[in-house]
Amino acid sequence: MDKRVKLTAPRSWMMPETHLDSVLNDRWYRIVFTLLANSSKLTNSFFNSQNVQPALMPVTTGSISSPMGLGSDSSPVAIEMNGARTYLADSMQFYLELALRIGGKPVYYLMPSFRDEQSDARHLNQFYHAEAEIEGSLEDIQNLTEQYMLHLARGLLHECEDEIYATAGTISHVESFIARGAGFPRLTFDEAAKTLSSVKGALRPCETGDLLITSVGEAALIAEYGDFIWLTHFPMSTVPFYQARDPNNRRNSLSADLLAGIGEILGLGERARTGDDVIQNIRAAEVNPSGYDWYIQMKTASPIQTAGFGLGVERFLMWLTQSRDIRDWSLVPRDRQGRGPV
Repeated sequence: MDKRVKLTAPRSWMMPETHLDSVLNDRWYRIVFTLLANSSKLTNSFFNSQNVQPALMPVTTGSISSPMGLGSDSSPVAIEMNGARTYLADSMQFYLELALRIGGKPVYYLMPSFRDEQSDARHLNQFYHAEAEIEGSLEDIQNLTEQYMLHLARGLLHECEDEIYATAGTISHVESFIARGAGFPRLTFDEAAKTLSSVKGALRPCETGDLLITSVGEAALIAEYGDFIWLTHFPMSTVPFYQARDPNNRRNSLSADLLAGIGEILGLGERARTGDDVIQNIRAAEVNPSGYDWYIQMKTASPIQTAGFGLGVERFLMWLTQSRDIRDWSLVPRDRQGRGPV
């Protein structure tokens, strides 16, 4: 009989006055630290094995990727630096596209991203983001992503089996995922919307009239198809302007989300290839083109086809540990008040 004991998250983020004591003394936070540390090591080892270069780029930018279209529900973090207004990066994608062209090889990074939104069970306004950009297609980046997910799962199970069991109460979900291997189920947005049409609260319209899949809908799809299912080809009006259009149906995009645990843990897409493509998408999305001149110029001068993904590391670890509230992953509270450990 396995005598390992399942832990309960202390939820000390609810009690700022005692949070530091919990971080220093509760085993939960030692496990959080260990899993984050091993995720970083495994991310680096995976991309090194794939000949993907780390890209060291600024964390400030004038070219934000959110809000990025009519369907966006995220806001950027504006700051003032040396008297000038700029932003903390919500994604390094634009810089990664540049770095790929400079270095001539696929690139990645792992560092914080910033969103101007209140933290809740699914969101942190600072979270760890693993992003990569390759020269290739939607299919190519999905295949790379699946190998990365399996690499993380195998490595974390090998290095942190006791920590996973202590938080999840089981390791069977990790073993099953690894045994299933690559080739995750794939469902187009239109197929998913049809499946969810009878599920109350699963779909909602955005301001364009196109539908969005809610967290209720994501949960329903996971319940039916299992963890690690792809949702692909979202309506173009609901995705960032930098995604490519599906040549077989220009109403849709060459994009995908990966669902596991609490819902979306990763988003990816094939990028608009040329400067003219970006201009067309910016106009259709009604995005202010200010700040994107260099990006358009880069696409015009070097119109190569790239694709990339972004993983919310804490969300992956929530699946691994079967957690339901991302705020339990904050060693230091991350909120709009900018508080430290106490």
